[in-house]
Amino acid sequence: MTFLPVAVRRLPWHTLNKTVTAFFTLITVLAVIGVGHMVHTGLSWVTVATLGVTILLYALAGSGVTSLYHRCLSHGTFRICSRVLKCLWLVFAAATIQLSAYIWESRHIAHHDYPDDPLKDPYGTKRWGVLYAHFASLFSVYQDDFSNVEHLKRDRLVMLQHKYYWPLAFGMAFGLPMLICSLWGDAWGGFLCGGALRLVVQYNFAFSVNSLAHSSGDHDPQMSEKTETSATNLRNAFLKFVLGLGTLGEALNHRVHHAYPGIALTGSHFDITGWTLQVLERWKLIEGLRTLPADAMTRRHVADM
Repeated sequence: MTFLPVAVRRLPWHTLNKTVTAFFTLITVLAVIGVGHMVHTGLSWVTVATLGVTILLYALAGSGVTSLYHRCLSHGTFRICSRVLKCLWLVFAAATIQLSAYIWESRHIAHHDYPDDPLKDPYGTKRWGVLYAHFASLFSVYQDDFSNVEHLKRDRLVMLQHKYYWPLAFGMAFGLPMLICSLWGDAWGGFLCGGALRLVVQYNFAFSVNSLAHSSGDHDPQMSEKTETSATNLRNAFLKFVLGLGTLGEALNHRVHHAYPGIALTGSHFDITGWTLQVLERWKLIEGLRTLPADAMTRRHVADM
């Protein structure tokens, strides 16, 4: 094993979850086959339609996690006025196969309570490095403690999703794109592209929030912009261009998010989730959208000087 990079050798291989690893390996292989399928099909209306379904499901499923799981249930940054909207978010969020809202919330709250704590942060970088933070789902290191989400047990919709999560997740992740794409005779493309390929891309962008957005202390509320180097600025530009789109705005201004987790908008110019929430508020589907005071960061910087 000494020939492997240090970042790989330091991973807690003894805790590797074989079932989860097998699933990730399988969908990665299927994703590669999916790319080959689209290349073989060529540029046609069938390919465009299947790709459109893939992108649309990516956006809807991702919004379920970023809007409902993260900004609403985890941080209470707004209130939902429509049960239909909440149901849709719960159903589409399942298509990401990132666990139920109940489990996701518990782990995310622990992450905010103990950021980068070697034992208590499910996605901490300090004990096993950035690579572990990216692929934390493959390892059974963190022991769930649901005492921090006792309030969710009173949420009937959340608990209903939790109870029937796995059939819902696989039905939405693979069954739905297959069903839609079968309308133009491309059910196989729906399975490979709308299912496997979408999941692989969505997973890696989601994992990047835990790894890349934390790897230089960008999540640290005490870090002043004065300490940022040209290399940091260059990487931030990369994050804004690529991760902003892939994570629907979650990876941007991550330091601000950890400093002010109770706000719905990150202050980024590319916060797709924030834009969506603002539209939904205008449509009266949500209310009480919390925003960051215009002078908040200025006041914090003055206080840190």
